[in-house]
Amino acid sequence: MPVPFDWQNDPGMDHEEKPAVTDVAAFAPRVSQAPTRVRPQRYTYLSISYRIPTIAGIGVLVVAVMALTGWLIDFLPLQTVFITQIRVKPNTAVGLGAGAIALLLLRPSENLASLKKVLMRCLSSLVLAIGSLTLIEYAFGIDFGIDNLIPRLMGYGEVNGLMAAVTAGELTLLGGGLLMWDKETRKGFPVAQPIMIAIATIALMALLGYAYGGIPTVGVGNGIQIAIPTAISFFALSIGILTLRADRGWMSALLSNGSGGVLTRRMLPFVFIVPLCLGALRLIAPNFGGFSAATVTSVIAVLTMLAFAVVTARAASALNEVDQHRDEIEMERSALARQKRTALVSQHAKSMEDARSLRQQQLKAKDDVLSHVSHELRTPLTAAHQFVAILLDGIAGELNGEQREYLEIVRRNLKQLQAMIGDLLDTTRAGGGKLTVDAYPLEVIGIVNDLFRILRSPAAEKGITLDLAQLDVPLVWADATRVRQILTNLIENAIKFSDGGAIVVSASADESEPEFVRISIADRGPGIPEQSTERIFERLFQIDTEADSGRKGLGLGLYICRELATRMGGRLWVESTLGYGSTFFLTLPVFSEQQAVPHLKVV
Repeated sequence: MPVPFDWQNDPGMDHEEKPAVTDVAAFAPRVSQAPTRVRPQRYTYLSISYRIPTIAGIGVLVVAVMALTGWLIDFLPLQTVFITQIRVKPNTAVGLGAGAIALLLLRPSENLASLKKVLMRCLSSLVLAIGSLTLIEYAFGIDFGIDNLIPRLMGYGEVNGLMAAVTAGELTLLGGGLLMWDKETRKGFPVAQPIMIAIATIALMALLGYAYGGIPTVGVGNGIQIAIPTAISFFALSIGILTLRADRGWMSALLSNGSGGVLTRRMLPFVFIVPLCLGALRLIAPNFGGFSAATVTSVIAVLTMLAFAVVTARAASALNEVDQHRDEIEMERSALARQKRTALVSQHAKSMEDARSLRQQQLKAKDDVLSHVSHELRTPLTAAHQFVAILLDGIAGELNGEQREYLEIVRRNLKQLQAMIGDLLDTTRAGGGKLTVDAYPLEVIGIVNDLFRILRSPAAEKGITLDLAQLDVPLVWADATRVRQILTNLIENAIKFSDGGAIVVSASADESEPEFVRISIADRGPGIPEQSTERIFERLFQIDTEADSGRKGLGLGLYICRELATRMGGRLWVESTLGYGSTFFLTLPVFSEQQAVPHLKVV
């Protein structure tokens, strides 16, 4: 059994394009129990298409009831439905009434119950029987008596003549179309649509015959004509049945809200009105002024061309309006998409800013804790260092060799702790932008010689010699304390990571940058991997090797050295080859008179 078409679950339709519940496209397929061809709906359909079957069915039913009532009470105006003098036959009225009721049963509703379906098919079969039996009577000259059956039942007596053959043919087509209204071809085209269009065409020809005064031409068989109310009823029923399947076949192009539907509805009035007017002109023109046939024909040809020109212009205008409307919708969608993207970007930026602010707060809190702890540790360390110095100086009594050795170990470790605490304080100051330098003219060689005197003894313990390669070195503009701190850290690291050999410190004017003095410290240690030559200047970064596993500090020294070098206007970097040692380079700006002017004091 066919499955009803369910547009709500149709994957081919976007949610925004699904028709409203008042649209025939939403209901007609479910009513029809049509074949299981699930076709995507691209357009919605005019809501008027839902009301047309109801209007047509009620109107035709009223015509049928009026005609039957006229025959029942023998009242001619009702038999003709107050139009002309041609009466609507009783069996014609019964066929039209049955067709109208069948149409009302088929009109869009939530479901088509089995009883309604059976009743609709019975009424359709009655319409088909009345029409086909009458055509058989015309074809074979047989009288089944169906034309007088209903009048006898109503007590009217006999009615002379059969119904018009055109009417019998229309009833036959109407009954067959109603029975096949839910059938489709393999391509999904409704079978009933061509039948209904044929009914509408025949009815329209009859009405035009009356309009043009050619009544005898519309009758077929014994000169019996189709009544005007009957022709109007057939036309209304065919239109009502066509709109039941507004989502299929030719009607989808007419009733859809797409560009094709809009264009078709704009052109349709011209398709009907222009031929009617031209036909009327062809009939009445020769009666005025004695126009020749050639003149009338030329006028009609010109008017036809003008009419088609107007139709073409309206079609182009309709398409332009559709395109403009589509462009406006696309622009609105693009603007909405841009707004959404902007909102997302703004939200992401705000989230990043909040995360950055939180990170800064966390870093500041950490730096505050480190600074506070470092300051608090300095006081007891200073006191411990002083008491160790007092003991080593013999002020508290003479020391034997073993005691002095132990105290020297304590003093070295105290100095190491003091250096670590100093590094922590400098790191927190650098992170907060509070690491200051006080620059003035300075002789670098003096600082290097002073450091050699202090560090030559620990270097000698490892079999390392300290050598100075000095060229003509000008004065530099730097902070002596900070330069000493940088060079001490670099030379101590060279001693720490070297096992014998020489550490060479050289100082000279930089050939590539004459405004700087370049100082280099070269060792013969294990070297630094290429991927770590920049990372060693980051906070807390340390190279993990077996050679220095027992000699690690906090990993802050080189970070502080680079910060100090940068703040003094210089640079600090390293060049290294694994297995052949490393060379650290420090540049400091050469002293000039312009640098000293802001620091001069007027006496």
